[in-house]
Order: sequence, then structure tokens, then C-alpha cells
Amino acid sequence: APTQNIDSVASANYTVTVTDSQNKSVTGSALVPVLAEIKIARTVTDVNVPGGSNGAISLTVTGGKPGYTYKWSNNSTTSSLSSLVVGEYCVTVTDLVGCTATGCFKVELVTIPLSVTSDITSNKCNGESSGVIRLQVLGGVAPYALAFNNGQPENLALGVFERKNLAAGTYTYKVTDSRNTVFDGSV
Repeated sequence: APTQNIDSVASANYTVTVTDSQNKSVTGSALVPVLAEIKIARTVTDVNVPGGSNGAISLTVTGGKPGYTYKWSNNSTTSSLSSLVVGEYCVTVTDLVGCTATGCFKVELVTIPLSVTSDITSNKCNGESSGVIRLQVLGGVAPYALAFNNGQPENLALGVFERKNLAAGTYTYKVTDSRNTVFDGSV
């Protein structure tokens, strides 16, 4: 029986009709599925000692056709790297049908965990709104974003935040550094 292969077709539903020498026909269809875009999610562990090599990167890949291969800028071919020094590491992920996605990830030196110190000036008299809160972000990796009292995040290039004319009460904050490390607190 003669066969015919068609390669490199777009994702779609295809119908084929085969007619024999006696003019008898058979019709069938085949769906060539759409593959989702390859997405690379990563978890980075930063180096915590100057000159250290305790950084790591672990990948989770979705989309495409599973059966992924990995090619890192340091010539590794695994989905996770360990014993890394500070630096940038790039990877090309290739799925089973040859589609690719690339990502680059930085391992940073983070010797101080993300934290926040506060300085509070209380109201002098009951009912006043003259209180001041100053927050200083330490550690982590700048720049920072701070959401005060469930408000919209504000960028803190220098890690300093001040809010004036506050009534007595408890105020919450959420600080996120450039590595998406979060520190929640209240004053």
C-alpha cells in the first residue's frame, strides 16, 4: 500500500480523502495539536559567603512536548545546578520536537537576610495625627518594593521609607526585594 508523509504542517485539523483505482473513497481526519509555549520557572539559591560556591539553580519546565534537554552556559546538561559561584547562568531548554526556550538567571551574594528596622515618633496627645514611621530595609538584594498598610507597592531604591501625619494604631508593611524574597511586619 502506498504511503505519503507530510512534514512541517501547522497546527490544525486536517482531512484526507483517499480514492482507489475503482473510484472508491475513504475520508479520515487527524488533529495536529498546538503545543504550548515552553516556560522556564526557576528557584535560585544565592551564595551567602564571600567567595563561596554554595549557590544553586533548579528549573521547572512546562509547555512544549516533554522530554526536555538542557544546555547551560557552563556546559552542564541537567535541569538543576549546584555548587555555583556568584554570576549569571544561561540555559537553553529544547523539547522533544526541537522547540527551544532560553533563560538567564543570576546567583547573587546575599550575606544578610532581608530585614526591616523601624523608628517611630508617637503622637504627643490623644487624638492627634502627628505620628511618624521610618522603615529601613536591610539585606536581601536591592532594589526593594514596600507596600504600606495594604497599599500599592512603592519602589525603594535606597531602602528607606517614611510616612508622616499618622494616627495612633498598628500599621502593616510588606517588603519584597529584587529576588522576590518577602518580609512582612507591623509597627
